[in-house]
Amino acid sequence: MMNSTDYTANSLGPTDGSRGPSRRTIMAVAAWSAPGIVATAASPAAAASSQSRITLAFDTLPTVEEFSRVPSFVLTIYENGVPISTGSHRVIVTLHDGLEWGEPGSGVGGAQTLASLNGRLMLGGIGTPAAIASTEASEYPIIAQLESDPTVLVAGSIRVIARSTYTVTWASPTLLNGFTGEALAAATAVSATRDGTATAGIPVSIEPSAQVSWTSGAQGARDLVTGAKGEIDFAAGTFKPAADGLHTLTARATAAPEVRHTLEVFAVSRASATWVKDSYVRDGALAMVIDIGAFDGPNRMIIYVDGVRWDETYQGAAVHGATVERRGPNAVLSKTGPTVTGGEKIEVFLAPRTPGADDAGAVKIYTMTIAVPPADASGWVKSIESEDGRIVVVIEKSAFDSANRIQVRHDGVYVMETYGGSAFQTGVGHGIDGSTVRIESADVGARKGSVIEVYLAPGKPGLASGGRITVARRIIS
Repeated sequence: MMNSTDYTANSLGPTDGSRGPSRRTIMAVAAWSAPGIVATAASPAAAASSQSRITLAFDTLPTVEEFSRVPSFVLTIYENGVPISTGSHRVIVTLHDGLEWGEPGSGVGGAQTLASLNGRLMLGGIGTPAAIASTEASEYPIIAQLESDPTVLVAGSIRVIARSTYTVTWASPTLLNGFTGEALAAATAVSATRDGTATAGIPVSIEPSAQVSWTSGAQGARDLVTGAKGEIDFAAGTFKPAADGLHTLTARATAAPEVRHTLEVFAVSRASATWVKDSYVRDGALAMVIDIGAFDGPNRMIIYVDGVRWDETYQGAAVHGATVERRGPNAVLSKTGPTVTGGEKIEVFLAPRTPGADDAGAVKIYTMTIAVPPADASGWVKSIESEDGRIVVVIEKSAFDSANRIQVRHDGVYVMETYGGSAFQTGVGHGIDGSTVRIESADVGARKGSVIEVYLAPGKPGLASGGRITVARRIIS
């Protein structure tokens, strides 16, 4: 039966990238070979012995919806019925009108010469040089033949069916956050429907943006299919952002690429936890100390006081009225309102996008509760003086003995402190005089115009003193 028709390279037509064989020729071959009849030839070295015969075969040819990318399939090269496992062969693959090379609408059809790898030629799918797309619903022939011997060929057809209606949706929330260079801790999922039904087997393409990789480190899109409930689950750790900022994961219906849904990923550096250097309250006004590089960069930091937005920063500016003072490596933001009296919770979030947008996906980088002064704290400090560059502070003995951390600063710089009946910091001396205690610093250069402040700070000596609040203040005259 096979020998009754001689299908040669000449009868198949051109293979130089033109439209290829005529419709009549290809339909004849397809009818003769469907679903995949193979012509064979003896290799030249084995012609006399008739022992070596090369054949070609497609695996199961896919069914695809019109105007869609054809799912991946394989052409396998056999020698004496055994798949070849080494080497490369050049194969001419001819598409009939209605199938195109590349993405739908490319307009590139006809024949292309492609190279197999270890006896296999990958066709269709995503990320392969030999991607194939479909147009209108019908049966479309596809023919493969060896370039070295075009009489060795296989022909079959790809069925293109009428297009369905799809939906693709990421699970909520559709904005996740995580740390740069680390796998996302959150799990997520994509659901899809075809003609209104969530079902298994719906092809979905997942496309991470350039700075997001899969756990393996691989980048680029992957073609997946839904499970029994029309879902594709992604466990925690599936994706990893490689840079700070806002990234995307796009899910597309493979059969309808314009149907898509985007999941956003906001990644921040672990180092952002060190950007807020200090926080304190002076005479009811909150001040925040922020690393100058972070303050000047494209970082949107939102500061909240008891859950109410106090201010936010972006590219070297305070957006909502805070005064900015640049002090060496830091920017100091301060604002007189609302008045802070103690006990307020200060939180700083690093948020995506620009000021004015919501804070969805924001990552907390700082939290502190302002110390709460006892009712009698305003009377703790009896006097503040300077003597030959030293600072002398007289406080009530009961305050000195208490588990209150009382801290003294000179022009904003830490000098000394007391806690639980002890004074701390090299050069500190203290003397008890009845109901008061005199604490004295080493020479810190205090002079006329120096600002001496006494704070109540949270925690104990040796810890950071963010969240402190003034209980006394004097400018040396």
